[in-house]
Amino acid sequence: MNLIEEKGYINSQIALSKYNKLESQYLIENTDFLTNGKFKEYVPIALQGCGR
Repeated sequence: MNLIEEKGYINSQIALSKYNKLESQYLIENTDFLTNGKFKEYVPIALQGCGR
């Protein structure tokens, strides 16, 4: 709510989207999803969504 009050609704959503994209890029580049316990259970679910 603070972010929305500070930046406005649209700008706060853009800022959150940019942050999430950077976070995703970092995780993709720096994590072995197949062996990392934090993600290991979700990899098969994600692959199903890719038609694999």
